[in-house]
Amino acid sequence: MTEFDSQRRGPSRADNLRLTKMPQRPPRPVPGYQPPVAPPPVVQPPAVAPPAPPPAPRRRRGWLAGLVVLLLAGGGAVAYRKQSEAAARPAPAVTTASPFPAGPEPRPSAVSRSPTGKINPDGVNLALHAACTASGIESDSWLPTFACDGDPATRWSSAFEEKQWLRADLKRRWELTTVTLKWERSYAVGYRVETSLDGKSWEKLYATAKGKGGTVKIRAKGRVARFVRMFGVKRVSRYGYSLLELEIR
Repeated sequence: MTEFDSQRRGPSRADNLRLTKMPQRPPRPVPGYQPPVAPPPVVQPPAVAPPAPPPAPRRRRGWLAGLVVLLLAGGGAVAYRKQSEAAARPAPAVTTASPFPAGPEPRPSAVSRSPTGKINPDGVNLALHAACTASGIESDSWLPTFACDGDPATRWSSAFEEKQWLRADLKRRWELTTVTLKWERSYAVGYRVETSLDGKSWEKLYATAKGKGGTVKIRAKGRVARFVRMFGVKRVSRYGYSLLELEIR
């Protein structure tokens, strides 16, 4: 038989029986036999999942927390500043009505005025009627009155010291225009001309440290004074200060 014939041959009866599905019969009961009882199934407890870890804090929460801290700090600073200002601000004055009747209002104090003096319209030499004194003299031949007598042949000569003065008391306040010094050869290199209302407090009218003697005319410009003096500071020689005349107008 060739391979071709075997392939064309049909299935046998046995093959058909094997291919035919037979109906299944129920098992026959056997007397006195007890089938084994299957154990109850083991029920596994459900697996419990471990708790999930808490979520990590987000950066946004940290930023919000920082913002809250800044706001609280700023609010505290503002509150502290308000408290400081309130403490520094003086308390409002409380005025209460006095139980006593109000007395008369005090009068305003008098406004201080510049001193006034008598005017010398004729320009006479006021030193001729003045009381002239000095800090010292060379001798009785050169008294301070000899510088206030209008005579150029007489003179006042001081003690042989640096700080010496000649003073004229005009006996009342005058409004002065000029003060004239007429020096002898023993003149002052450094000296001051001063005026006073009371003979205690002196006000400078003229001062120099380069005196050259001769006749020195000083403008008083309406200065009011009762006393006029020349105060020597430095001599030109070893002798004292020597004035021929002191004229006051």
